[in-house]
Amino acid sequence: VYMTLNEAVQIAIRNNRQIQSAYMDRTLQKFSFKVITNKFSPVIRLQGNTGLQSDTLTPRDERQKDQTSDNFQTDISANVSKMIPTGGTLSYQFARSESDSRTNDSRHINKDNSSRNSMSLGFRQPLLKGAGTAVTMAPIQAAKRNEIRNRLYLKSTLINTVTEVILAYRNLLQISKQVDINKTSLNRAKELLAVNELLIETGRMPSMEIVQTESDIANREFSYQQTLNSYDNARLNLIKLLDVNKDSDIIAVDKIVIETIEPDLQKCLDMAYARRSDYISAKLSLEDAKSNLILAKNNMLWDLALDSQYRFMDAYDKLSWNPDQQSFQVGLELTIPIYGDLSREESSLNAKIAFKKADLNLQELSNNVEIEVFDAIRNVKMRNIQVKLAEKARELSEKKVTIEQLKLNLGRSTNFQLVSFQNDLVSAQNNELEAQISYLNALTGLDQLIGTTLDTWGIEFKDEHKLESEY
Repeated sequence: VYMTLNEAVQIAIRNNRQIQSAYMDRTLQKFSFKVITNKFSPVIRLQGNTGLQSDTLTPRDERQKDQTSDNFQTDISANVSKMIPTGGTLSYQFARSESDSRTNDSRHINKDNSSRNSMSLGFRQPLLKGAGTAVTMAPIQAAKRNEIRNRLYLKSTLINTVTEVILAYRNLLQISKQVDINKTSLNRAKELLAVNELLIETGRMPSMEIVQTESDIANREFSYQQTLNSYDNARLNLIKLLDVNKDSDIIAVDKIVIETIEPDLQKCLDMAYARRSDYISAKLSLEDAKSNLILAKNNMLWDLALDSQYRFMDAYDKLSWNPDQQSFQVGLELTIPIYGDLSREESSLNAKIAFKKADLNLQELSNNVEIEVFDAIRNVKMRNIQVKLAEKARELSEKKVTIEQLKLNLGRSTNFQLVSFQNDLVSAQNNELEAQISYLNALTGLDQLIGTTLDTWGIEFKDEHKLESEY
């Protein structure tokens, strides 16, 4: 499978199980958010029951017949309640009861039908504890902040997974290049061995000097086999992240392109403060602490509430009709904690300390973000310098080997000197490759640090997933 880095990233977004699990969690989180924000919607409950009761009375006098009575009862009720932003609760209840009875004895049959309707309308409003929109809306505001956290966590999961795939792909690319370097150096050593054998045959080189070349071939063969093993490890690591067939022979085909980028410190800081999940979460935690402090202070108040209720009822049967019955009541209910309960003071103290700790945590994180961004930019600049130096060192090593090869052919150098220069060339090539990959990874690390990974790779952040329709 010939694969570019962009293709690897897209496959990971589609296949990675950690990402799929995060999207499944979002399905539950969205529904939980809907439940909490549905706080002010009316709650309607219907209840009904119906049944037949039959009784039989057997007299002791055998000349009398059994007396039977059947009663068919049906009850229906409806309850509606609604909370309002001030903390008050409106309630409405309607109930209807119908009874159809029949009594049968030896003389005659009695039938009786009756019905009863009742209705009540109530309103309860806290005046101290639990009163006000700040207290009532606190759970909804907390749910909104938590929803932001959940979105940030999903985005962070995407960024971290994409970053892992990028680093794993570049590791595979680097090792594949090292395989080529070691294979080329091995072939070069074998060519040198053939030249040495020719020089020995012609008497231009002592036979003992060929040992150096043979030793060099053995060492290069060992290095080549080591890189092949490292290549398989890197390939399997990338396969694990992509969640594809473990037997896939992935070949990294991206070319290493180095472009000098000079990140601006202030712009990177602004992006980090605006996009970093941990910093935004710390700000949300401070808002949570403020809200909890308001609730704790409110919990210290007396429990005073206004309670009012209106009732209406009428009843009817075939013998009489009862006039409507209406009643209305209103009053105040006061509960004062006097002694023995220290839980309110404990909650208030916890809320104050939690608020101070959240503020300290935000300040510390702000300082850490500035230091981390500064260090990441410094690392990018230093890696860029190392790339240029490594490139220059590799070019000089190539020239050294070429010159030394000509000198050996003219008999003005030794086999040992050429082998040493060839080893220097391999080291220089690996150093250049390491410097290039490290520079690219430093840019990727800066992207992850300031939260711009998805933008850099043109990945659209979606809060929904096709799997959501399956649940």
